[in-house]
Amino acid sequence: MFIKERGGFILNKLKFILLIFLVVLALIIILLTIKFYKDKEIVKKQMKQINISEFQNVDSIKNLSILPIVEYDTKNSDLLAEAGVSYLIRADNRTILFDVGFNKNNEHPSLLLKNMKNLNININEIDDIFISHNHPDHTGGHGLDGTFSLSKENVKLENVIAYTPEKMEYNNTKVKVVNKPKRLSKGIYSTGTISRAIWLMGITKEQTLAINLENKGIVLIIGCGHPSIKSIIKRAEDLFDEPIYGVIGGLHYPISNKFSYKSIVQNIVAPKLPWKGYKKSEVYNSIDLLIKKDVKVVGISPHDSSKWTINQFKDRFKSSYKNIVVGKKIDF
Repeated sequence: MFIKERGGFILNKLKFILLIFLVVLALIIILLTIKFYKDKEIVKKQMKQINISEFQNVDSIKNLSILPIVEYDTKNSDLLAEAGVSYLIRADNRTILFDVGFNKNNEHPSLLLKNMKNLNININEIDDIFISHNHPDHTGGHGLDGTFSLSKENVKLENVIAYTPEKMEYNNTKVKVVNKPKRLSKGIYSTGTISRAIWLMGITKEQTLAINLENKGIVLIIGCGHPSIKSIIKRAEDLFDEPIYGVIGGLHYPISNKFSYKSIVQNIVAPKLPWKGYKKSEVYNSIDLLIKKDVKVVGISPHDSSKWTINQFKDRFKSSYKNIVVGKKIDF
């Protein structure tokens, strides 16, 4: 009798604890949702206040290549993969490190440095660092704390300028905050930041790298595409007379297995309520938009999009599609 009563007491206690947990969880979700809608209103007002004027006397470069150093897939087993982004961009005589990976395990040397070594890339080759936005998978595991890093330990950068979407620090490196569209060097531009409310992450400012390739047009290199490909293309068209020739990078489309870890995380950190999820029609609409704009070269980052999404782009763009994998250079 005593054992039965004690068992009932424990069961009721567990039910009570579970109830409290669910109530607290519900309150957290409600508060996050309220903040999300407030952030959306803030962004709406901010974007209305931005005046975008077309670049004058746009110059160009003749040669362009993009070499993924950190990505979700690799060319061979000698290279390492993670759900982060870093590309080495060579534009004529300028070398740009676009984002700096994740370094999820906070190691030294980081996965970025290990891949650079295996790809025979010297850190001293880098002229500029371009940070698309402040999420950890693009800032070496930092970003939200106002810093970025190339590895757990200090990596000395000499005469390097870092272009960031908001105030960030990196040792003694010269950091320039790019809020508005800006010419960085010959033929190389930032679209300026486009803000968007992200559930759980707050307001995210993301800039896109735009490179004008002679006799071809603008190549857009995108970190995560949080502002949406539609908004990024509109910004580019507002800034340039030249056609959009290429779109390379992240578009953040976690479809396929909705119960996979990758898909769950991406639905939580998204510009919509997590229980609404992404629809296949969003992928189809993005593809149709790029086809309508007659974009000649397309490559979608696997770090934030599923294989299903990438296969849709491959099927539509055929030979114009470029796989984004560590160690495989994309030449234009």
